[in-house]
Amino acid sequence: MELSQILLFILYLGNTGVLANALPPRSPWGSKPWHQGKKAHGELQIHLSIALALDNTYLAIGSLKSIADPGSPEKTGQHWTAAEVARNIKPSSAAMGYVSNWFKSLEIDDERVTQSHDAGQTTKCFHSMWNQIWISSMLWHSQPPQKIIDIQVGDKYQLGNLNLLLAAFDKYYCDSLDPSIDTQYPDLGGYNKSVDCGTLPPPNVISISFTWSEADFPPQYLFRQCLEFLKLGLMGVTVLVSTSDWGTASGMEPGFCLDESNGVNNATTGEFNPSFPASCPWMTTVGGTQRTTQPHQNFTTKIATTTRAYTSAKDPENPTSETAFYFATDNRTLSSGGGFSNMFPAPYYQIADIYRYELTESEHLRTLAGKFTTTARGYPDVSAQAFGYLPIVDGGVQLIHGTSGSTPVFASIISMINNERMSIGKSSVGFINPVLYEYPDMLNDIKTGANEGCGVDPAFRASWGWDPVTGLGTPDYERMKERFLSLP
Repeated sequence: MELSQILLFILYLGNTGVLANALPPRSPWGSKPWHQGKKAHGELQIHLSIALALDNTYLAIGSLKSIADPGSPEKTGQHWTAAEVARNIKPSSAAMGYVSNWFKSLEIDDERVTQSHDAGQTTKCFHSMWNQIWISSMLWHSQPPQKIIDIQVGDKYQLGNLNLLLAAFDKYYCDSLDPSIDTQYPDLGGYNKSVDCGTLPPPNVISISFTWSEADFPPQYLFRQCLEFLKLGLMGVTVLVSTSDWGTASGMEPGFCLDESNGVNNATTGEFNPSFPASCPWMTTVGGTQRTTQPHQNFTTKIATTTRAYTSAKDPENPTSETAFYFATDNRTLSSGGGFSNMFPAPYYQIADIYRYELTESEHLRTLAGKFTTTARGYPDVSAQAFGYLPIVDGGVQLIHGTSGSTPVFASIISMINNERMSIGKSSVGFINPVLYEYPDMLNDIKTGANEGCGVDPAFRASWGWDPVTGLGTPDYERMKERFLSLP
């Protein structure tokens, strides 16, 4: 039996270290039993791929904390280069030596073994609908603005996915693509190049207006891709993603929940179904709000069920007159996505806020027992207006609502702040969550409204401080600019 090259079998060695004290996965993905088949033909070629766990992921997390934490001014803003990321985050020499010796023990010649760009790492990929990522920036500004970039992976005939985007940014991730799952190019439809592999430098701000469900993917895949977003943060890239518009549900419209009997993402009621990559702690997740004066069905009822009801749009404690996004018609209900991960524990910068929310909302949260865990990563981090956008789609103007609108708006504000910092010789802001949670007063706290989903209404309620509906609140550009300009 001949081994021609490394391609398909996955072996994990060592500790992934992507997340300390990771939650016990609540996922329908599990180990499937092996079944013995017929004896293989002697000339059969087996393509074998061995995935080695990345080393120094704890170092990466600690380094990102130092770079992004306003409490460490000697390192704040000192982002890594792509070469430094590749040099420091890779499989250990011991793991690679172990595999090499194993091949030798099987009398497999060195010339029959190839090593990928990333020293052998690979990951289980996924197939999903993905068309394009929006990179947002405001066109008007006193300083020369950063360019607006439309990064498209795939085409209308063979849709790409988030894995292809990450491979385009990082050649060391390129060999993680699985040809049996990820779209292959060129295709017959239109894209006449092979898969982009390290061909694009990531922009300073990335806005993603699409999410999937955590339950759609194996836990190890979620951890590995989340690490890729951490690596972008190390390089000074701000990644923002929408929460979805299905409240505590996720996935494609109308949003799905987790079947309580098996954890599968196919129910309309049941356990709450967290969104991904919104639940990844190394990106900024954006929820939605709307003005209290914007009409929608059940508005009075929705306000009355929250912890505090505002009867006047001019309430001094609600100067922006905002509430959590909620829009209902006869056959469709949209509400700001939010909740808690089933995979990722609460990150260091968020633990105190989650604890406070749990205390403030303890009585109501007891009615949701068994549907989520507050020891996990909570989302969103922030929010913005999600009602009444008029984008141009295929040459025509459409009216849309949702976090697909609020996310690029927040991204635009970060891009404008980057312009200001770069004009005085400072770096891009990069991973912004530690600063947001350290200085929440630069945001407008939203205290009214709630989301719903999975048969629960209201589900999570807006409250003082951070909450899993509107996050820390909506942006105040002047206050944010002042704070970020004060950082090194």
